[in-house]
Amino acid sequence: MVAASIAAPMAAASTTPQCALQDAQRIDATSTTALAARTIAVPAGTQWVRFTVVGGDGGGNREPSGATLSGARVTGTIPVDALGGASEIVLTAGSAGSTQAGGRGLGNGGAPGTPGYFLTGGGGGASGITAAGSLLVIAGGGGGQAVVISSNDFTRSFPAGPNAASGGPVGGSGFDGGASRTDSRTGSTGQAVSTGGTQTGPGQPGVTTVNVTETVLGSPGSGRDGGAGAPRTPSSQQRSYGSGGGGGGYFGGAGGGTSLWLRGGGSYAANSANGGGGSSFAASGVTVESSQVDTRSATMGYVEVAFFVCA
Repeated sequence: MVAASIAAPMAAASTTPQCALQDAQRIDATSTTALAARTIAVPAGTQWVRFTVVGGDGGGNREPSGATLSGARVTGTIPVDALGGASEIVLTAGSAGSTQAGGRGLGNGGAPGTPGYFLTGGGGGASGITAAGSLLVIAGGGGGQAVVISSNDFTRSFPAGPNAASGGPVGGSGFDGGASRTDSRTGSTGQAVSTGGTQTGPGQPGVTTVNVTETVLGSPGSGRDGGAGAPRTPSSQQRSYGSGGGGGGYFGGAGGGTSLWLRGGGSYAANSANGGGGSSFAASGVTVESSQVDTRSATMGYVEVAFFVCA
């Protein structure tokens, strides 16, 4: 069966006797601020293109929050007919967000709310493949990290789940980002989630309503681009922290918001939130074999393709 032959790994061309590997190419993002894109000629006689597309991770201080912040990873095959007669394809690798900026890609990650402040991160850029200007596959980037601060009189927690703030699967939504905090002097406070991008529109910022006196929303996603995280809450009587940017994708995730509340004794406390992840997409005719959150320790996105001609 042709499908079984092309499903073998790219490096194992000898295990696919019914198909001949014509060419293989890979592009990796290497810089948050520089776009990594390459135009590749489709070899004559190509019948199938096998691909792996991985979005860039969200930036910032990952460890304490439990949020994954990872880009999506999409693998599968494209029949040559789905290229619409194009003789070239364009690969774009999404870069990871940093504490200074969102990553670049086929959809850009949103900026961190306060660049460089307390390791707040921008969203990751989306990676993808296009032909003759038409989108074939895109893998969403992860949302950026919010500041994580704890002390002996409050605790801080982020949404449960191993994929929080990550790029979403094909056909689904980017994973939401958010935060909550319990204060021993005021009780629970709520930081509403900023949502990931969907299949039909960008992610939207959440409105914080629980025991909060002041809120600044993150920006919604805009097309393929993630929204910017909210900056430090503008009050002279408190310490607050910027929030993470949304990941780029088929539709970008929203940036996280910040909030402020008055504690017992007249002091202020503040909260911040992760950005939402970008969504992923595959065009009609493209076969998706797997679509999940990327589990590599590396943070930059990449795209690899292999061209096959089959008997």
